[in-house]
Amino acid sequence: MLVSLKVAQTISTFVAFGFAYIITMTTSGYIQAWAAHRLGDDTPARVGYYAWDPLVHVDFLGALMFMYAGVGWVRFMPLDPDKIKSVWLRALVYLARAAAYFCIALLAYLVIHLVSVSVTTQESWVLALTALMAAIFYASVALGVLTFILDGFRYVVVTFFPESQIFKDGELLALIIPLILIILFSYSLRIMMVSGISSVGSTITSLLGAA
Repeated sequence: MLVSLKVAQTISTFVAFGFAYIITMTTSGYIQAWAAHRLGDDTPARVGYYAWDPLVHVDFLGALMFMYAGVGWVRFMPLDPDKIKSVWLRALVYLARAAAYFCIALLAYLVIHLVSVSVTTQESWVLALTALMAAIFYASVALGVLTFILDGFRYVVVTFFPESQIFKDGELLALIIPLILIILFSYSLRIMMVSGISSVGSTITSLLGAA
């Protein structure tokens, strides 16, 4: 009986993280494509990223790794920085996906908090919703930090080193630097984002009278 319960919990966790990955990846990918389209770069739209189709946005090997180990990767969206002349508007496009992840995490936190204070029963749908929102919160923070580092690095390269050969696709340095950044800052940034999102969420729920 204990083995069966453990297997059931493992399967439910795996499924929850799978849904969380698909929901967050598709939503954030669409928002970045939308931001690029609105600010002058039609590249994502031309190659099919300006859509709500999960098959466009989800990297399935990255999804499996995320569901199995809690650490996955994202599919890069093709962007043409030359079509966005302003460095500030370009920053909005490159960081739109990370911002979307953090907004999704905030919404998931609010749902968890509101359900916990408004629903006192332990019905199956309540437990399932809470588990899904918790998975979405974790996925959004983890993928948001990863995307912030990678897309932030891409933004710096295309904006300040546009002619540098050492940062061209396939060059070793272009792979090593973001990997070092992820190793050095990923954990601390996750802690910061969890703390920040939780603080903002608590403030919002207090203002709504749901604390």
